Amino acid sequence: MHYSVVDCLLDLFQNSIEAKAKTVSLRMVQTVNKGLVCRIQDDGSGMTREVLERAKDPFYTDGEKHTARKVGLGIPFLSQMVEQVDGTWDIDSQVGKGTVVTFQISLDHLDAPPLGNMVAFLVAAFTYPGEFELSVYRSIEEKDYEMSRQELLQALGDFSSVESLQLLSQFIESAETELY
Repeated sequence: MHYSVVDCLLDLFQNSIEAKAKTVSLRMVQTVNKGLVCRIQDDGSGMTREVLERAKDPFYTDGEKHTARKVGLGIPFLSQMVEQVDGTWDIDSQVGKGTVVTFQISLDHLDAPPLGNMVAFLVAAFTYPGEFELSVYRSIEEKDYEMSRQELLQALGDFSSVESLQLLSQFIESAETELY
């Protein structure tokens, strides 16, 4: 299983990019009572109903993304995490249109994984190699922020220098700090 919620989100994000998504949006809404609703949506290649059902099996992989891998654990780990905390989740996918994964959990549940390092997660996602747009909306009660990869690239030039990575990390850290 993933150590934290953001580990799960990073796995889902990587699935989107590997499915040739050009646009990925992440929405994370936390409530004061420690409820968390996450939605990640992409415009990638999508899956047929048959492949979607098979993706829930940890011993299934399409053999295309990772040719040496014999298992695909992203969706099974999500399912396990959500089930162990009495949450809910859903996945909808259409070939040629993309995939939407939504889940809801209570971070207060005894068995809930920690949220994890949000700054490290977002830095990893925004700097992931490739040509894609990532938009993020995150809120806790009345406070929120939004950011997009294109806006960050315009402000920082690129993500190839240590300086730009430090600025990116500081910017995300400041946005996260303002939520609390």
